[in-house]
Amino acid sequence: MTALSVIVPSLGRSPWQQEMLAALRAELAGQPAELIWVHQGGAPAPVLPGGREHFVRLPHAAGFAVAANFGLVAADSKSTAIAIVNDDLDLALASGA
Repeated sequence: MTALSVIVPSLGRSPWQQEMLAALRAELAGQPAELIWVHQGGAPAPVLPGGREHFVRLPHAAGFAVAANFGLVAADSKSTAIAIVNDDLDLALASGA
């Protein structure tokens, strides 16, 4: 069972997307969680190894809400919580570090 599904809608424009992805991986390591990156174009998409990380590619920029909905469709239906975050979220700032 997946306790948490983290969905990241992305236009690929954030200069921090690789750092954000690394920080999310570190936060989720060892947790019953999955990461879903919804790519809408822009900069090269991040490479996700599979397993608990899923990649959804939209054919064009559809907007944050549409991308979030595609992420919800891809999420584990047994997830007990969903988090939808921007691709430029500063996790150190968000956690108060």
